[in-house]
Amino acid sequence: MQVLPIVLTSWIVVVAALLAVLIYRGHLTRQETDQLFLTDNRTESLAHVEQDFILHRVQALAPYCRWLTVLAILDSLAVVGLFIYQELPAMRGQL
Repeated sequence: MQVLPIVLTSWIVVVAALLAVLIYRGHLTRQETDQLFLTDNRTESLAHVEQDFILHRVQALAPYCRWLTVLAILDSLAVVGLFIYQELPAMRGQL
């Protein structure tokens, strides 16, 4: 049984999930402003609450981005290692 297609499929799933989370985070941060001018005005207070909500959601995504990145790197190393392991005997035969 070939293990490489299974590991390659898991790599594709992990990278797709990582891309989805990064795109979602980019969509959230696109709505975030760099600075807020706070006054006693109620409409600007609502803007402050909205920015805090966006910041909270982005910070909640950080562990998922971190773990998916680590998994993608480990899967990448596994794919490269398995490819070399499977192709090494064929390369030795050609030498």
